Amino acid sequence: MMLTDKQFYKAALDLRIPEMAEASKLYFAGDEDGAAAVFAEYVRAHTDYARYFALPGNETEFTTEARDRIVAAADRVLDGWFAPTGYAYQFRNLEMDWVTNRTPNHYGEWVWQLNRHPEFAVLARAYLVTKDEKYVRAYEKLIESWIDQEEFPIADVANRHGSYQMAGWRTIESGIRMGEPWQYPIHVFLRAGCLSDALIVKIFKSVWEHAFHLRNYCSSHNWLIIELTEFLQIACFYPFFEKADEWRTFIFDRLLREIDVQIYPEGFQYELTTGYHFGVRDLYLDCVDIARAYGIEVPQHLMERLRAMTHAIVRITQPDGHMPDLNDGSDASMAAMCARVLRYFPDDAVFRWFASGGREGEKPPYLSTVLPYVGHCAMRTGWDKDDIYAFFDSAYYGWGHAHEDKLSFNLSAYGKNLLTDGGQYEYDSSRMRQMIVMTRAHNTALVDMQDQRRGAHTDFRSIESRAVLEKIPSDLAWNFGETYECAAGSYDCGYGVDPGVFVTHHRKVIFFKKGLGMAKPFFVLLDTFTPKDGAEHLYEIHFQLGTEPTVETESSITADHGDGVTLTLIGDAPLIVHTAEKEPRYMGWRKRRQSGVDHEHSPAPAPCFTRKGRVEYFITAVYPAKDEVCPIAKVACGRDSFTLTMKDGESFFFAKDDPAFAVMGTAERLEKGLDICL
Repeated sequence: MMLTDKQFYKAALDLRIPEMAEASKLYFAGDEDGAAAVFAEYVRAHTDYARYFALPGNETEFTTEARDRIVAAADRVLDGWFAPTGYAYQFRNLEMDWVTNRTPNHYGEWVWQLNRHPEFAVLARAYLVTKDEKYVRAYEKLIESWIDQEEFPIADVANRHGSYQMAGWRTIESGIRMGEPWQYPIHVFLRAGCLSDALIVKIFKSVWEHAFHLRNYCSSHNWLIIELTEFLQIACFYPFFEKADEWRTFIFDRLLREIDVQIYPEGFQYELTTGYHFGVRDLYLDCVDIARAYGIEVPQHLMERLRAMTHAIVRITQPDGHMPDLNDGSDASMAAMCARVLRYFPDDAVFRWFASGGREGEKPPYLSTVLPYVGHCAMRTGWDKDDIYAFFDSAYYGWGHAHEDKLSFNLSAYGKNLLTDGGQYEYDSSRMRQMIVMTRAHNTALVDMQDQRRGAHTDFRSIESRAVLEKIPSDLAWNFGETYECAAGSYDCGYGVDPGVFVTHHRKVIFFKKGLGMAKPFFVLLDTFTPKDGAEHLYEIHFQLGTEPTVETESSITADHGDGVTLTLIGDAPLIVHTAEKEPRYMGWRKRRQSGVDHEHSPAPAPCFTRKGRVEYFITAVYPAKDEVCPIAKVACGRDSFTLTMKDGESFFFAKDDPAFAVMGTAERLEKGLDICL
């Protein structure tokens, strides 16, 4: 432990409080037990239990079903079972080793998450349910062992505060611990009078060390918001610390700064991952709850930014009511996301519509829309689950949890998600993890068998920080007409590494929203490749399907999603389908969803329309169908035009420069005073 008793009683406590001054006086008079007794009694008597347990999530009353679940979970902890990341390991007799990785593949997240201590709160809830002090004794053993083993690394912290080599003191773990895992049991056991004076002193010395760490070595992106939110709990719950007032000022100054540093004008957090986006939003809402409970004024600007953060994802929500799973994201239900925020914005009819499953409130007053600064486009026929929806990604790269997926295209129709991103995979060093973050797991293009590599070839963090702060729009261009809707973007940041292949890929998505001839609504993807070296390259228009059965021809593939719903992809280049391949590239795999076990994945076809050349033009028809066979027989594309031929023999010729397909970007729209969908 970095903080000595001498430092604790001299500098950590607010000696203007008579009891703190008395504890300090006793300590320096040589009466350590007396000092501990005065400090502990003050903390027991003055901790504001009512205010703490009134905060959302800190409930102390449980249903019968919840009580049974809590006790079962706590008893597993008593037996020594811990399962961070889903991998279970038994520490017999609770003889803990907090720093050794017990996973067979040395999965780093396991030991980090072990040090987040969710089990401490489980034991506290079990005590509330049963009043059995065996749960208190287990908590005492666990927290003392952690404090003794995981000494604050003051010698290394300045250089290694966020290091992946630190098992227990990365700033994110320091922050997470100071939330519910530590605060809930501290409040439960203090109120019950279960803890000894000496242990209370020991715990609060460690709490002060966490505050010191989070005040002086906080990090950035979602980590920073985690750290500030949980640091705020220390600053508000324990005003007997000498620096509590200064901590609160620092925390709110940073929170207000970061809401503008990290959030694009339309409301998307700059990591551009749906899961972490709502994680950041919910952390801010936690801060609002704490601030209001402790009489701290919350600026209106902050609240309006939090409203915008929710509306940003509403705009790109899928017909099934779930958010798209972008980057290391989530496909969670928007009902829960809107229910949480509805408490703060009860007048928002759109939030109410999602939160109530459409029974109350109003649908969003728009259909197709864009996030113009971010670079996302959502095209849709409506907001019902059977409507057709496409998502086009021409976004910035994204901090921290980005995938190499620019110009990717997702599709939902007739109640099914037909083309989706690969989604999140465990943060390990496996080939599956390496694949999931690369272009091979997304619906865009590869060059010379290489993935996009913005992360290697650009200073993306500097680019995106400027984009947010200076409101620099993405390259997304669009046009939503009566018959056609179009969106376009480009990628020119290199494929592969050392030194990389530099080819510009331009993609235009055209939504034939009224169908064409005998065809119902469908999409056309127009892809152009222009090499900067003028040389010949191999181009692959890549899609990652799910595990549904497929039927293939030389230039098309149809996936059967059940219930009469199919997806057909038709190209003008030879089709190669990669399934469960490990060499030369790991591709044709899909993470298993809802299996309950990490690190599972299944073979899944990855069709690629493939051709070699210099400047090359591709077309792909993307046809979702319900109780029908795809009516499109073939497609063809050149420099200036494309043709769609139906199975009844009728052909449709289109010029690429047809004004109906013209698109305009955000910067030009702003110059002309046109709407940019904000």
